[in-house]
Amino acid sequence: MRYLFIYSVNKSYIIIVESVSQYAHGGIVARHSLLSTVIPGLNKTEEEKQSKLSIDYPQVGEKVARGHYAIRISGCEGECQVTIDGTGDWQNCRCDGGFQWYDWNPTEAGAHRISIRTRVGHKWVKADRTCRVV
Repeated sequence: MRYLFIYSVNKSYIIIVESVSQYAHGGIVARHSLLSTVIPGLNKTEEEKQSKLSIDYPQVGEKVARGHYAIRISGCEGECQVTIDGTGDWQNCRCDGGFQWYDWNPTEAGAHRISIRTRVGHKWVKADRTCRVV
């Protein structure tokens, strides 16, 4: 007889075992493992899987001029916040036209890291983007 067992360990690790049963004195003689793998994202909640949080502008590699720049964020339905260069000072975004916006006024030239976050369920989902101010 053949049996197929699927085990989930910590909600992110799957083991599929095929058991070949030959009863000798009432027990299983052999077990053969077919697959043992980690599946990324398996332990995420449904809300986290559906979140498509992203920074639309500035785009990857875009050079930003000093002065006013509106950072456009998509993929968040509720509260959205931004911090620049990891200062930990999270600022709220404004919602307009189906996007979240943050009005940034960069004064220093060089590379800057834009970090965004939105609350999904009881967790923060985050995304980052680096741009160069000229």
